[in-house]
Parts: sequence; C-alpha cells; structure tokens
Amino acid sequence: MVTEVPDRSAPAVAPGGLPALADALRGDATRMEEYAHTLRTTARALGALDDPPEWSGPVLEQQASACLVAAGQLRAAAIAMDAHARAARPRALPG
Repeated sequence: MVTEVPDRSAPAVAPGGLPALADALRGDATRMEEYAHTLRTTARALGALDDPPEWSGPVLEQQASACLVAAGQLRAAAIAMDAHARAARPRALPG
C-alpha cells in the first residue's frame, strides 16, 4: 500500500482564492439552515401521526439544533476568511 504525502510547499487555495472559499462556506451554512428546517418539518409531521415514534421529536430537534450551530460556525469562518482575504490584498503605494 502506497500512501501519498501532500505537497505542503504550495498553498492549497481554490480557484478564486479565499473569497471563493468564503462564499462556499456561506453556501454550506445556508444548506445547514435548510436541513434544520427540513428536520423540524419532519418532526412536526411525525408528531401529527396517531402513534408517533417517541424518539422522533427529541432526536430530530437535537439534529436541527446541531445544524444551526454548524451554520453559525460556517458563517463565522466565512467572515474570518473574508477579513483575512482583505488583509492579504496588495496595497497600492502612495505617490
């Protein structure tokens, strides 16, 4: 079995640089929020059944909450990445 070691000498930045990665993080955050909404909708639908599974409401709510926490973390990472990208931009010299 051969294990490849990644080349650490070159930075691993996607095409479009840090702003593109920040946009991708914001997109992932939106998807996590959508997943949370879907989980809560499913919990309500199961709760409306005559004999809903006991576990469904609490488990789906826990998962929805975890999705919202992850979404917040992804948005915070995107903000930090945007700030880093702004700080890394070359600045024009006066004069």
